[in-house]
Amino acid sequence: MDPSVGLPEIEADIAEAERLMTARRLTIAVKHSTGEDTATDDRRLLKMMQAWMLLQDQRRGLLEADLGKAA
Repeated sequence: MDPSVGLPEIEADIAEAERLMTARRLTIAVKHSTGEDTATDDRRLLKMMQAWMLLQDQRRGLLEADLGKAA
């Protein structure tokens, strides 16, 4: 984890990732309703979710480090 990146930045990245994933899900839903192929969108959503999980791990690590310092 990059120590120069703080919790507010990670939380902003998480919020942006969630916004992008929601938009992608809506795109997929529309394409499904019109019978279009969504394989590319599905793969992109999976990559977004993986990045989102990594950001969650970074946030958890920072929070745990802060709790360790407070103890």
